[in-house]
Amino acid sequence: MPMIKNGATIRDVAKLAGTSPATVSRVLRDEGYPVTDSLRQRVKEAVERLEYHARPVSAANLANVNAGPFSDTVGVILPNTSNPFYQQAMLGIERTAQAKGYFVFVCNTMRDINREAEYLEAMYRQGIHNVVISPVSSNDPTNILSYRQKGMNFVLLEQKVEGLEASRIHFDMLKGAIMATNYLLDNGHRRIALATTPLTRWTRIQVFNGYRTALERAGIELDEKLIFISNDEEEENVEEGYDFRAGGELGDMLANHIGEFTGVVCVNDITAAGVMSALKKAQVSVPQDVSLVSFDDISLASMLLPALTTVRFPTYDAGMLAVNLMVDLMEGITRFPMAVKLEPTLIIRDTVESIKS
Repeated sequence: MPMIKNGATIRDVAKLAGTSPATVSRVLRDEGYPVTDSLRQRVKEAVERLEYHARPVSAANLANVNAGPFSDTVGVILPNTSNPFYQQAMLGIERTAQAKGYFVFVCNTMRDINREAEYLEAMYRQGIHNVVISPVSSNDPTNILSYRQKGMNFVLLEQKVEGLEASRIHFDMLKGAIMATNYLLDNGHRRIALATTPLTRWTRIQVFNGYRTALERAGIELDEKLIFISNDEEEENVEEGYDFRAGGELGDMLANHIGEFTGVVCVNDITAAGVMSALKKAQVSVPQDVSLVSFDDISLASMLLPALTTVRFPTYDAGMLAVNLMVDLMEGITRFPMAVKLEPTLIIRDTVESIKS
């Protein structure tokens, strides 16, 4: 490796020592972080060889994302990690961060806009300036843009914030919704309803757009009476998640309109579970009376009776890739926002019945 004595970075030291920048930072801070004597010696030798000088932390450079006291920490802000969808993403985040030598600091907003704003401010003040976030809303009511201007880095997980230039890991929800609606169409369904939580998040809007696109391509006019939207979101409840409660509400709506449609596209698997529960209580059978397709393919989908036909997205991979993008940004490997789009797969189970005949 060539000598880089002038302007050597912590990444240069890490490369020469054969470790991560986070480990170098911990060794240099000498806070008792458990590393082997040989690794500690390699770091010290690399520092001497490159004549590396760590920058002191001051009020002037605290906004620099690699200068603060938590430069080895990735912040994570999610709607609710008790939700199996986010559990899988979190697993990918934690395992990848650990493998790369970084800590993870996780916050649950519980779908509360005010709580999201409080966590952003707390992370900024504490010097956690590299954050993977799945925002509550796509129109930036918590001013993520302002924190970006203050020097924080963001990687958006499965959502989009209007006007924010940041790296994103997202699913092709439009394609997935077209796929789900087409599967119902291919099985003879022409009166297809959409059951969704409020269209406040980018993913839900994409589901609606895909549903509408598939119907238009099939020559079917969109019927607004077949679009069922649950009431405004409330703060998540740990004992009984918002999506399931919303699904129960949507199931009651659908039960009151049986006969007006034969198939339903549902916004996600947990909501679909609530829909199925409410329909069963109303003595509406799935799929004999109503066929149902959903999204996510969480583990619950295969456990339901009947097992849920759903569109799978690689959620674990999304978490893994989000951390990879963030670490590349933190270590100076990439300097510009990147977008990674993950493809859907239709998982056919037992909640769709063919009515072609």
